[in-house]
Amino acid sequence: MIRSCASRMRVVGNWLAKHALPGRVIFCCFAEGDAEIYRRMLQGLR
Repeated sequence: MIRSCASRMRVVGNWLAKHALPGRVIFCCFAEGDAEIYRRMLQGLR
C-alpha cells in the first residue's frame, strides 16, 4: 500500500505542477489505515 500511495501522489503531483487547476485534490480512502498512510506521506511533503 505504501508503494502504491507514493506512486499515486507522484502522478498527481506531476500533473498539478503542469496545470493551474484543480487547486485542491482529495484522496478518498475507505480504510483508516490507508488514510493514515496518506496523512503521513502528505506531512512529509510540507
